[in-house]
Amino acid sequence: MSQIDIHLIKGVIFDFDMTLVDSAWIGKRACKMLEKNHGISSSGLEIKEAFGMNFFDFCKKLSELNHNKLSPEEIAKFDLYYMQEGYREVEIKEIKLLKYLSDKNIRIGIVSHGKSENIELVLNKHNQEISFDFVRCASNSSKNGKDILIKEALKDWEIKKNECIYVGDHPNDIIAAKNAGVISIGISSGMHTDLELKEYNPDFLIKSLSELKKLI
Repeated sequence: MSQIDIHLIKGVIFDFDMTLVDSAWIGKRACKMLEKNHGISSSGLEIKEAFGMNFFDFCKKLSELNHNKLSPEEIAKFDLYYMQEGYREVEIKEIKLLKYLSDKNIRIGIVSHGKSENIELVLNKHNQEISFDFVRCASNSSKNGKDILIKEALKDWEIKKNECIYVGDHPNDIIAAKNAGVISIGISSGMHTDLELKEYNPDFLIKSLSELKKLI
């Protein structure tokens, strides 16, 4: 695997769910609670598809699948409540890696399809250890794509496209990175294998965040 010149990289942006935190169980449990307490079934929506959607689109899709029994806004309210129970328990992976990047004066950020409320619950637990320079969520509207938010980070940090990396576990993350023009790194820590991610031609593939340090 080729190495990235550390002297060129000035920013690393991470996806959140299944990249920085192991959160698949949170979404699965929330879906079970939605069905048990509100009769909202996620049947007909594959889990890999669900984890690639932003929160707004996910709730809209559930409403449609359940013949608008509840509005997307109502589903969002209940789902957020159930998910926050789980996010109070999870921890950020590889804090040492994030500190390493910061010590190298590399900006670190988060661009996620999740809800900012959930991310804040996790970040607040680590605010004495690490601080992110940029955190944006593409969850309030379908129009706020990850690629747009990545470009906002570049502008905010005043760095060039080839000076920034985006790390994500989903094919959509690779697509977003390519659309934004930054270096794309696929990580098979989520629900997609190396082979599945490789089909989208990321610049690099890693199996865990610990490999990122070796790469740069």
